[in-house]
Amino acid sequence: MKQKQMSGEWLVNGNIWTVKFKREIKDTATTNCLGLCDPSDKTVYIKLGQSYEERLDSFFHEFIHSAEEEYE
Repeated sequence: MKQKQMSGEWLVNGNIWTVKFKREIKDTATTNCLGLCDPSDKTVYIKLGQSYEERLDSFFHEFIHSAEEEYE
């Protein structure tokens, strides 16, 4: 069965954000990082190897961080 894919861009407060998928996400705050919001390049990174539902959950979590970054 083919896995569902996620991709895209979205606009937050006039800035374009993108989502990228990586095998490993390096975050100094945690060793088991499933997603990361990087405001410096307006990108949300999601770790590969999660189920579709887990990736979707990680994406929405990081999406909220992108909005927080834009509206702080």
